[in-house]
Amino acid sequence: MYEVMLVENGHRKNLSPLDEAQAMSRVLKEERITQKELARRVGRTAMYVSQRLALLGLIPPLRDAFTMGILKLELARQFGTLTEAEQQAIADAGQPYRPQPVNAAAKAGPSIRRISAGTPEQAAESIRKLFTPDELAELLRLLGTRS
Repeated sequence: MYEVMLVENGHRKNLSPLDEAQAMSRVLKEERITQKELARRVGRTAMYVSQRLALLGLIPPLRDAFTMGILKLELARQFGTLTEAEQQAIADAGQPYRPQPVNAAAKAGPSIRRISAGTPEQAAESIRKLFTPDELAELLRLLGTRS
């Protein structure tokens, strides 16, 4: 039922992004399908489905701001992927809502570290700068393990 609604209303643009996300979530749970399969069924991309579902992660104050048109879709999608504490900090800061600074996001937990290298020596230097001595020891232990 929700799947039909998504297909029909998706083409007419009657559903709000939050309503669409809720319907998508229901279809995923009821049909026990993947986001990729849902995207195929409703004629959308998997990225589109993922971005809509991110809206369901918004805390109430940010969800309300989005519903009232104060918070734009692009930021709402980004904020929906953050932790509740990160979202609360954004909500507490008030309008205008802005993306969280990169440094604050990095403090929240593990992050992707990029190694720049042209030569093996440059790679080694880049790795030394990115990891603590304990992390380097663990990395060497893991890389030294042979299957």
